[in-house]
Amino acid sequence: MNGQQGPKGNGIINVIPYFSYQKTVPVQSSLAASRSNLFIKYLPLTINEEQLSSLFAKFGAIKSIRLKRPDPSRMASYGSAPYAIAYLEFQREEDAATALAQTNGFYFQGNNISVEHYDKSKQTQHHVPTVT
Repeated sequence: MNGQQGPKGNGIINVIPYFSYQKTVPVQSSLAASRSNLFIKYLPLTINEEQLSSLFAKFGAIKSIRLKRPDPSRMASYGSAPYAIAYLEFQREEDAATALAQTNGFYFQGNNISVEHYDKSKQTQHHVPTVT
């Protein structure tokens, strides 16, 4: 319709194409982007950050730990025994790889824990309502 009469013949409509191109770079949190981050599940509910730190600190310097426990008001609705989960970040990727190799499946306080590299897209599959 560029330069043509409008649908009712009452004027000219000029259509100017508008193109916008922006190169987008995916922005990810440091947890999702680095191989120095671990996701740990099947932790006993009684675990605290100090115990978790002492288990993993022997593999290298720990940058951060985030421990989560299930919401007590929803525990009855779980199909299996409730457990705590943790996100642990090492300062070096090599330390995280060593920790993963040596602790995945490790029997700790009555539970065989699962340790894997943190992957944000995969993490949504493990979402459990929690209280921090």
